[in-house]
This record gives sequence, structure tokens and C-alpha cells, in this order.
Amino acid sequence: MKATLTFLLLFTLFIQQNLTDRLPVDRSNEIAKIGSQTVTLGELIDNYTINQTEDEITTDDLIEFFPSYIEYRLKLKKGLKQGLDQDPDLLEEFENYGRQAAEIFWLENELKEQIIEEYLERSRYELLSFHILIEVPDGSSEYEESDIYNRLLEAREELVNGASPDEVNEHYSSVRNGNYMGGQLPWITAGRTVKPFEDGLYALEVGEISEPIRSAFGYHVIYLQEKRERSPDRQVSHIFFQDTEESQASEKVADVYNKLQDGLSWNEAVDTYSMDRSAAARGGQIGWVGYAMQFPEPFVDVVMETSPELPFSEPIEMSYGYHIIRVDSVRTYRSEDIRREEIISELERLQRLNPSEDDIIKALKAEGDFYVHDEVKSSINSADYNEILITFNGKEITAGNFHNFSDEKEESTDELFDDFVREVVLSELIEITQSKFPEFNEKISSFLNGLIVFRINEEFIWSEDAADRDKLESYYEDHKENYWFDRSYTYYSISAFSDSLIAEAHTLVENGIHPEDLMEQIDEINVRRFSTSNPNNPGFDLVESLEISQKTDIQVSGVRHSFYYLEKIEESRQMTFQEAFTRVVNDYMPTHEASFIERLKVEFGVETYPDNIQL
Repeated sequence: MKATLTFLLLFTLFIQQNLTDRLPVDRSNEIAKIGSQTVTLGELIDNYTINQTEDEITTDDLIEFFPSYIEYRLKLKKGLKQGLDQDPDLLEEFENYGRQAAEIFWLENELKEQIIEEYLERSRYELLSFHILIEVPDGSSEYEESDIYNRLLEAREELVNGASPDEVNEHYSSVRNGNYMGGQLPWITAGRTVKPFEDGLYALEVGEISEPIRSAFGYHVIYLQEKRERSPDRQVSHIFFQDTEESQASEKVADVYNKLQDGLSWNEAVDTYSMDRSAAARGGQIGWVGYAMQFPEPFVDVVMETSPELPFSEPIEMSYGYHIIRVDSVRTYRSEDIRREEIISELERLQRLNPSEDDIIKALKAEGDFYVHDEVKSSINSADYNEILITFNGKEITAGNFHNFSDEKEESTDELFDDFVREVVLSELIEITQSKFPEFNEKISSFLNGLIVFRINEEFIWSEDAADRDKLESYYEDHKENYWFDRSYTYYSISAFSDSLIAEAHTLVENGIHPEDLMEQIDEINVRRFSTSNPNNPGFDLVESLEISQKTDIQVSGVRHSFYYLEKIEESRQMTFQEAFTRVVNDYMPTHEASFIERLKVEFGVETYPDNIQL
């Protein structure tokens, strides 16, 4: 219950509707006083609109909400008086959920927009590149990966010094199925390759060669050869020809081309002559054609050179056959908003709109001016505890902080340092988020207040020990009629998939064998025991009419055969106070809460002015 309520509290902080901008009211109107604290109409409106989806709010809505808000403020004041805002357990919970809230805020308000803008910019261009790729076998050790990395540094050095890319590829790249895994790549635009490779590629200037880059395929060195504006994708239909025993594709395509020129309709030509029968069912349409898609680059080159104004192209020869193509449309956008919507859909398809924790850490480092003092890091094991190792977000983290973190851990120093950096950065997540996003500061404060009120509810209202036992017993005595055990039945369900087996079991029970002993005598028999007053239990309606030790007739439901045996009946009776205790506590809770609120009103002093609630 606690985790669910806390999550709901967290969730509501981020879906608050901004309904107040169009309310021409004096938000400073005083509507209550709690001790020396003033409660304003603006506060009431802001708290009412949390998790509300109505287009408009009314005076009646606020008046109805007003008592609940005053109760919330009283509980908060009680919690602050008890020092719950300094309670270690509560602050730990606040830190954990505060981090989650801050991560959500960074994702929704910063990182997603950066991803979209970056992808929009990248998708305006096409890049031509060559790469060297060394595969990293599964289970490779840190030493083996380091060796691969160093070999790629050698390959890069050769490229930088003017060596032939093809020769470097043959010397260094891994081979799979007889082919080099590196080599010349086709023109690539955003979204057409894995993200780490794309990031490395788009970070280069034309003519530049990257440092080794890790992707799911291994380590790459990338050489960016050319960059140009993107060629818009084109929707294409074709008529396709290949050699057969009866005819040459070159002769067939020439014949059909002449027929098209003489007036043969495109659809008739596709239907009669195209050897691509799946596309023929769609009028020859093969979909959108662009670079780094499923089409061979020579074919894409021809498509891009074909004028959309032509009714059809001249015959096109490829290594695998001949095409006559028609450009049906060129991808364009009526507005940047439409282009943006398509980009967002594409990013969702690529699952790139879910930034990782690493993305958040990268953004936090930039925001907090993260800096590692390399001279201290390089001698970390012998460094003085007071030497500054990291400066971040205006704070100094020492070598001693690192050694305290690393005690009793078995990872290597490099792995430990990475973990330590992650913890250092995330420890500042809430503070940096509050500083960068003022609106988050208000929301996270509300979240802490919510945790305090939640704790007050736990300790003073929901707990079974919170209510006075004498009052609970008095409540029980006044409401005894509500606390009864219903008539209950203890019975057995005996079932099998075979009619002969169930008949045998039925006979054995008839002859005095107890249902629990049936499984020892009959294989593949199922026996289940119920003790319940719930009429929704299977067979309950049948056993209600039985006498103790009686059984029902055999029932058939599909392929399953079954019968029921009634063992005992317990008549309905009054619960004792102890038996009814949990239900009494729950039933008494509204009365107990109302009494608690009245005590808080006396303790802190409350004055309310509901007539000042006017929209």
C-alpha cells in the first residue's frame, strides 16, 4: 500500500494541468489561517488542479475541496513540528523517489527535445563513409578488448598517414562468411545504422578519421569521405525482368518498353509482364526507395536520377535483372510540424526516445561543470585523502571519498572509479534539477510535503495501534450487527478427465473412502479442499443442498468430470472483538481521523473564511 500511494503521489506531480492562467481572480485572497500562516486562494487553486483534467474549475469545486486541503495543511504542520522533514528514513525515501522524479523531468523537459532536434538536423544530410571493423567475440576479456582497441589505433594511424582504405580493411577487419566486415558503406542518413556508429559518424568532419568506436558489432574506425544534403525518398513502382530458358531479359524489357511507348497502360504491362508478382498485385509498387534502405545502392542511384515527370524510365540494367521504373511521388512535407511528427514516430519505432541513465549523467556533467583532476586519479591508490579528485556542481570530492566508496569492493580500480563517478553525479541530480528547472523545485517540495503527510497518516490514522482501544471496543459494541462470520462449508472437489476414473472414485466415496485418500488409490485423479462462505467458489451452489458426508452426482463440463463431497458446515456466528479487530479498525478510521483533525485544529489554531473563495 505504501509503495503504491507513494508512486501515485510522484505521478501526480508531473501531470498537473495549467488551468489557472485564464482565471481572473485575486489569488492573494486570504481563505484561512493556521496559526500564524496564511492560506491563500491561489494555493487552494494550485493544489486543486493537481491531477485534474477538467477544462474549467468552479467556485463550488474549490469550496468542496477546501476542507480536505485544510486537513492536508494541518497534517503537514504536525509532521514538520515532529521533525519529519529531518527523519533519515523519510529523507532516504525522498532521495530515491526524488531521483526518479528528477530523471523523469530531465527526460520530458530536456533530453527528448535534444534527441528530436539532433535527429531532425542529422536527417537533413547523407554521409558516405568507409570503416574498419574488428569483431569482439562473446566472452572476451577486458585484456582482449583492449588488444582489439589498440589494433584499431594502429589501423587509424595507417589511414591518417595516407594508406589505402581497402588495404587497411584487408589487413585489420574481421572476416565473416568469407567477407570483410569493414569496408565501403553506402550513403547513410539518420536512423539507418546503429546509434553508437551514427553518433561517431556525425561527429566527424569530411576527411576526418574517428578514434575507435564500440557498437554491437565490435570496434570501428570510421573515415568520413563525403557529406551532402539528403536525397528525398521516392515512392517507386517497377516492372521487373530476369533471364529465363525461353527468353533473354534484355530482349523482353526492350519489347515491353516499346509497347509502353506505343500506348500500353502501365497497369496492364505490370500485370502481364513483370516477374515480381508480389509487387504486381500492387500495380508494381515497391514502396519508398532511399539510401541505406533494403535496395542496392546502384538501383537507388538510378531512382534518384530519374525525373518524377517521366511516365516511366528507360530500361535499367542491374546485375540481377532489368527494371522499368516509375517515380510515383517524392517525399515532401507540407510543414515543419508534419516533418517533426514523422521524425518523432520514427524515433519511437527506433526506440530512441527513451534516454538511458547514461544520457542523464552526460547532461548532468555538462550542467554541473564536471572535472576530474587527472594527476590525482593517476595515483589514486597512493593519493592523500584530502587531495581533490573531482570538482562538480561547486563541490570538491576528495580521494578519501573515493577510498571510502571503494572499501570492501572487488572490482578493478577503473570499474570502481566509473561506479564512483556515477554515484557522485547522481548524488547531485535533485539539486541540479532544482537549479535548472525552477518549476521542478516547487514540485519536488510538494513531493516531500506529501511524504510527510503520508507518514502522519501512517502513524496517527492508518496504524492499528493509532486508535484508542477502548474507543474501538465501544465502536464494536455499538455496531456488533456488522461483524458476523457467514455460514461456511468445508467440502472437496474430485475431478478427472476420464468418465471411468471419476465413476470409480464416486463408488469408493460411496463405500466410505475419504476424498483425501482417493489419490493413493487412483492415478490421475484431482482432489481439492475448500473451506469457504464465498458463493463464487466452484461447486458452492451444489454443496449448499447437501447433508454432511453426502456427495453430489457426477457433473460433466467439456472433457472434465467431477463431483463434490461435503465434509462439515459451520453455522454463522457473531465475531468476537478480537476476531473483528482489523475490520473494526478500518470501519472506525473515518471517525478516528475526524477526531484527530479536531485535535490538530485545537493544537495549531484554525480560522477559515470560505466566503472568500470566489472565482
